[in-house]
Amino acid sequence: MRMKKEALLSYNDGILNPLIRVSNFEENLPKTLPVREFVEQTALGKLHAVVEEMKKNKEKYDVIIASDTVIYFNGEIVGKPADAKDAFLTLQRLRGREHLVYSGVALAYADGSEEVFSEETRVEFGDFPDRIIQQYVDSGEPL
Repeated sequence: MRMKKEALLSYNDGILNPLIRVSNFEENLPKTLPVREFVEQTALGKLHAVVEEMKKNKEKYDVIIASDTVIYFNGEIVGKPADAKDAFLTLQRLRGREHLVYSGVALAYADGSEEVFSEETRVEFGDFPDRIIQQYVDSGEPL
């Protein structure tokens, strides 16, 4: 998240005035949903929560962008790791294998219109030794 925010802000050049908001949407949709529906509905939930908050506070916007990303592996949606141990075990499961990453994006425009879409990316994970996985987990990035 930190790197993404920094990248977005570095392209400001006076054209954008981005505000980063954390949605209060409770991410608890059933993981039995089709994966595209899962990420799109989660992105929409985040979007609607921020739109409602901004309307309540009488804040104006041109566009709001919300997103959600999950790993899809062996027919299951892999959620965010609960802790460092969970992150390590998940990365071990993915090691040396191919999986899919789905990202859902929802946009709300000032005129009240909305868009939602999702993308699928095939990822081949390297066969990293445990010590490399542990170093990555220790960096805090997968949490």
